[in-house]
Amino acid sequence: MHIGVVGISHQEGGVEIREAFSFTESKKIEFLNLLLDMEVEEAVVLGTCNRSEVYFTTGNLETASQVKGAYLEFFRAWPLEPFLFEKRDKEAVAHLFRVAAGLDSVVLGEDQILCQVKDAWELAGETGARKKVMNRVFLEAVTFAKRMKAAYRIGETPLSIPSVAVKLLGEELDLTKAQVLVIGAGEMGRLAIRYLAAAGAARIHVSNRNRCKADDLAATCPQCRTVPYEERYGILGEMDVVVCATSSPHIILNRKEFPPRKKPVHLLDMAVPMDIERSIGELPGVVLWDVDDFQARSMENRKQREEAARQMESQVEGQVEVVWEWLAKTRVDPIIASFHDVCDQSREDTMRTIRKKIPLNHREYLLLEKLLDSAIRRVVREPIRQLKALEDVEEMDAYKAMIHKLYDW
Repeated sequence: MHIGVVGISHQEGGVEIREAFSFTESKKIEFLNLLLDMEVEEAVVLGTCNRSEVYFTTGNLETASQVKGAYLEFFRAWPLEPFLFEKRDKEAVAHLFRVAAGLDSVVLGEDQILCQVKDAWELAGETGARKKVMNRVFLEAVTFAKRMKAAYRIGETPLSIPSVAVKLLGEELDLTKAQVLVIGAGEMGRLAIRYLAAAGAARIHVSNRNRCKADDLAATCPQCRTVPYEERYGILGEMDVVVCATSSPHIILNRKEFPPRKKPVHLLDMAVPMDIERSIGELPGVVLWDVDDFQARSMENRKQREEAARQMESQVEGQVEVVWEWLAKTRVDPIIASFHDVCDQSREDTMRTIRKKIPLNHREYLLLEKLLDSAIRRVVREPIRQLKALEDVEEMDAYKAMIHKLYDW
């Protein structure tokens, strides 16, 4: 039995290359069926915005080499062959473990990939493409990822500017009681609102030069409301937090128009160039953080993640060995199944003869059948136990060859 993976990720190609290998749900099902029509025994397709990978099992090395060709042909992408990667056996299993744990992600240690691995596993099961081996390998990968994330908490240190900013805020004040103003409806503003809402911010006010964009962004969050851009100074006095994340080339909050304050305020300037006049940070009760403050914390968090990732990486190899030992033992499963089939057939043939030759009542037949089954199983029980205890692959193959010859299986 061989395990393989073929695909492309952010490590091998940019988005314009990865787009050529993008899987929709229907394409995943179509490709799984295509592989099963070959001599591929099991398959799982993992498709995300950052990777497109096919995991598979086969007993035929030639078939393993054909999967890459099938993948390229399916997407009509032969010119892009140099961008694909291939891994076999232990390397393929180790790759899956690293992917599931977020060790191969754009954002080191991110959590979303684990859900995507589970979704891929579930789809393979629903389409009949996942059986014993892929089931065990993927479950082990998911279990490993969960255990590593719980032990090292790699995903709990934020890296993006908005997530770092909100994390810092949470250390300074109770966001569940905070009034927040977010100025800017671009990507940075959207992320800031997302993290603020997740942190439980009581009320989030959204303002932008383009009112329609502000309305659209506010509609994504129940605790959000829109504030006209020209009225931004009017509500500053009520705010506990002000987040500025516009693409304006000019200052949008200047000291001259900044209103007197009755309570402290945290100003978070995520823009480059800055949205907030720096001298505002000198006012009493005002704390001003800029991009450099967030990036410094982000770099510190990145180092923590990298250290956690190194410790997680050191445990991948040992876990792969556990899976590989289990996989080696499955090499004798067909022989064991054949033993059981022979036992069942012998019992049925013998009972058929007994029913013809010896008149007994129903209870006596049942008792006799159980005794006969027990006697037959006793004959094969020890050979099966010995087969399961084998650890050396060459020894397994030798026993398999001998048993095939003796029993003509």
